[in-house]
Amino acid sequence: MDTQATGIDASKPHEPVVPLPASTKGSVDRIMLFPSYGRLVPDGSGDWEVNVSGWLFRTRENSKRRRFLMGLSQGLLSPSSVSNASATSLYQERSQGFFAESLRKVSVRIAVVGMAPPPEPPLPQDQLLQQSTASIDRLSMDDKSGAAPKEGIYKLPSTDGSLQALPDYQIDSSADVSTDHADDEANVVELDNTPTTTDEVSALDAVALETHTDKYVWTDVLTDKSGRFVGSLRVPQAHVDRFIKDHVVGPDTSSPADPAQKSPLAVPWLRVRVLAFAPGHLTDVHAFITTGLIGQPGVSLISDIDDTIKDSSIFAGARTAFKIAFMHDAKEIPGMSDCYNLLAVKGVPVHYVSAAPFQLYPPVAKFLRQFAFPEGSVNMRNVLESSAKVKSYKNVLVMGLLNAFPERKFILVGDSGEKDIDIYAAVDQALGGQVLKIFIRNVTRDASKHPELMKRVEQAYAAQAAQATGSTAAVDAASAAKPAKVDLSKWAFFVDPDVILTDATVMEAVTMH
Repeated sequence: MDTQATGIDASKPHEPVVPLPASTKGSVDRIMLFPSYGRLVPDGSGDWEVNVSGWLFRTRENSKRRRFLMGLSQGLLSPSSVSNASATSLYQERSQGFFAESLRKVSVRIAVVGMAPPPEPPLPQDQLLQQSTASIDRLSMDDKSGAAPKEGIYKLPSTDGSLQALPDYQIDSSADVSTDHADDEANVVELDNTPTTTDEVSALDAVALETHTDKYVWTDVLTDKSGRFVGSLRVPQAHVDRFIKDHVVGPDTSSPADPAQKSPLAVPWLRVRVLAFAPGHLTDVHAFITTGLIGQPGVSLISDIDDTIKDSSIFAGARTAFKIAFMHDAKEIPGMSDCYNLLAVKGVPVHYVSAAPFQLYPPVAKFLRQFAFPEGSVNMRNVLESSAKVKSYKNVLVMGLLNAFPERKFILVGDSGEKDIDIYAAVDQALGGQVLKIFIRNVTRDASKHPELMKRVEQAYAAQAAQATGSTAAVDAASAAKPAKVDLSKWAFFVDPDVILTDATVMEAVTMH
């Protein structure tokens, strides 16, 4: 067997499988997968690197101790909420992850098992594109009928090594969330992000998931002390071609598909199905997720979540923010979903970043689906494994995304309530050639404050320059001179997200790519 063909590194010794620890009565072992992304391997091979991230944990559903601790913590956070049935229900749903037992130093097998089926858009595309006639006009669409432009968010290498767009982009309302069944609310509130999919599991070749063949690409990873696991799989282009052939339908859907007429360009865009399971427990401890493959070059969007697209009131203080996170119905910042969907239709993939702990992923995923945000990777903080402050964590995360796609330009979106201005200034100073535009939502919703925000931007650059030169002098925002070699025209502040859609630099870039 050619190990290179299946993405296995033959130079590394095969690690023995570390099994699940013995279970106790009433316990359930689960895997949660977080939306990630794949990228072209930068060696000209046409292979893809698919990143996988997840959490292995154990719950005891009927534990009296668990119920007691939930009630105690809710009372400490908000004594008056204990008698409120709605607040209590939300708290129990959203706090589940913090009372689960992380399974440490245990093997998890991750695998790419095929191409994902075409996604369903959250709204008919003609409705999505007609929600704002003005926005559609500003997008300079050639087709004013409302039909979706035939542009691909993910791009497939052609035989000559160039990238060809896959047509008919659609928005996946399921990949960001805890279930592929949009009407099954019970699955959304569960901690495991994919319900037991018996049919999908039974359709797999279990033998090929135990021995390396050319059918699937898989490897084993080990959970850390917080139960988290991360890994990447190199998927050869030959596998992708075969996955496409296995899943694509013929151009004439009114008659059975003719295999001779199948073409990669018949699929909407490139998405693979990723499986994670505990070896020896394929049927009962597993999770699936859909991962998009993002080509080079192009335009991508990196977006903060709290107070940028989701009303979280982080700027109002920790106690208020905690109450909103755990006991209030989620609210969208008006217009952000429409804005991102209109960009996604133009071929812009999205990466959501948050400094919130990963245990809050289920309510975040539910929010993204509830308000029909476009799918994308969701990056949340592993508090137990990282002692880095929020600023350092997000700085590393955002720069890591830019480094993963050196040929792509990035739109950065954040808010004025926390450290986003400082973070994005540092990113722009380090990798400014990739930063197309930076949009900061004004959390005060007072446009007269925008000049003050620009002073904060100038101060952030000046502080970066002082740090680089080893200066310990404090930087006075009011008197600091405009930093040299900084393009402040990249920055824009907004209350209404139409500012993003009317930006000439953004529209020119997404139209060109």
